[in-house]
This record gives sequence, structure tokens and C-alpha cells, in this order.
Amino acid sequence: NCMSIKGPRSRCPGCSSGIAWYDNIPVLSWLLLQGRCRTCKLPISPRYLGVELLTGGLFLWAGWRALYGSPSLGPGGQAAKFAVETAFVSALIVCTFIDLEFRILPDEITLPGLGIGLAVSALFPFLHPEAGRLGLPGTSWMLSQPNLVSLGAAAVGALTGGGTLYAVAVLGNLLFRRRIAELGETEAMGFGDVKFMAMAGSVLGWRGVLLTFLLACLAGSLTGLLRYAATRRLGYVPFGPFLSVGA
Repeated sequence: NCMSIKGPRSRCPGCSSGIAWYDNIPVLSWLLLQGRCRTCKLPISPRYLGVELLTGGLFLWAGWRALYGSPSLGPGGQAAKFAVETAFVSALIVCTFIDLEFRILPDEITLPGLGIGLAVSALFPFLHPEAGRLGLPGTSWMLSQPNLVSLGAAAVGALTGGGTLYAVAVLGNLLFRRRIAELGETEAMGFGDVKFMAMAGSVLGWRGVLLTFLLACLAGSLTGLLRYAATRRLGYVPFGPFLSVGA
């Protein structure tokens, strides 16, 4: 059966029994059930507990940033900042664990995420506070339109993020064609990473998305070196989780 993050409803991965709402309370239900299905008693992976703890922790961090990291924003602006950052963090978490298990970054998340990133940037100019300080020639007329400036910054960020990964993918395919074939792969980097970085750039801007890429490369390189030191083997490593960490 086809599954997604919205359907069918939560069920046991072992017996496929539907999970009641009282057994689906984040963290608490897993602990009360001792990590087992109420119906078949088969173990439920602690990954679910980890994802719930990670999500809750990052939501708390986003709340702290909105309340105490943005003193110049009023309650409405703080609420908007919290909503945007928690939605972005949620997309990163979902993409990370889907990529780890299925080796895809789903268009159903990245493409709507790109559109939402552009839209909220136009609605809330404070998401790109650096945009009005670029001072590009011929753009003085835009500076009186903060919503337009913010939308432009989001578009530049999306193009920077997607364009950087696209260039890396093309160059990697040209330089490492033989090695890619030896590993049983068809390309150095999937196009899903390109769309993921376009989404990230629309929220983070061009500076943030370039920093995302650098941090992802650093984290991925260190992980690859540690893996090779432990196994003496090189293999496929999904890049999406490292991009999420960087973002």
C-alpha cells in the first residue's frame, strides 16, 4: 500500500493494527507501552521516540528564538516567526528520516516548501532582515517595498541553494563517472537534493544556504572518514540528513 506522512493513519509496523489516539501521544505513549504494540506486543522501534524527542526539542528552541531572540518583534511577529521556523524544522526532520530509509527527498515536501518559503518571505519581511542592506545598483526603488525586497531575497536564496547543488551534481557526474558506476549508482547526487536546497534557500537566504552547504560538506566528510576508518569501505551515504543538519 502507498503510504505518506498524512495517510493512512498511524498503525503498528508489525501487525498493521490502527493506533488509538491515547497510544499516539508523543514520547509518553511509547514509554507507557514500553516500546511495544498494545495489540501484538511486537517491539516498536525506538526511532519513533527519538524523532519525537528531536522534534519537541527543536520546537522549544524555535519558541525560545521567537520570544527572546527577536525582542524587536511584537507578539504577532513572534508568532509568525515561530510558525515559520517550526514548519521548516518539521520539513527537515521528515526529509532526513525518509532519505535515510528510502534514499529520496520527496517532492511532496520540498516543492510545496519552496512555494511556502517564498510566500511567507513576502508576507513577513523580517525573515530576511539583511535584504535591504544589499545596496545593489538600480534597486533603490525596491527598498521602499520591504515585502518585495524580502521576496527577492528568498528567490535569490532559492536560486543560490538549488544552483549550487545542481552545479555540484553535474560536476560530480563528470569527474567521478567510473567510481559512481563501481558503487552501483547512476549519479553523484540526486536531483532531490537540488530541490531541497532551493527550499532551504527560500527560508534562509543566500548567506544561510551557502553556510548550510559548507556545514553539510564538513559533517558528511567527517562521517565518511569515520565510516571508512571503521569498515575500510566506501559506499552510498545520503546527503539529505547532512543538509538538514547544516540548515
